[in-house]
Amino acid sequence: MIALLFASHKKIHMVSPNEELVKRDKVDFKNLFLFLTEDEPEIVEYHFGIAFKSTESALAIVDEAD
Repeated sequence: MIALLFASHKKIHMVSPNEELVKRDKVDFKNLFLFLTEDEPEIVEYHFGIAFKSTESALAIVDEAD
């Protein structure tokens, strides 16, 4: 949360193990990321699985990984 508040990351990847959790996370975290996405709505990306390209200054948050 501290990293999000200080905006030290240019991109945030929310990663979930299945598509249902991706849909749920988009709804659940919408208000959490609201202060980040007002000017840059593309800063938060949601992914099903870990097959995505990241950048050096990105933060990946993995939800419910077993």
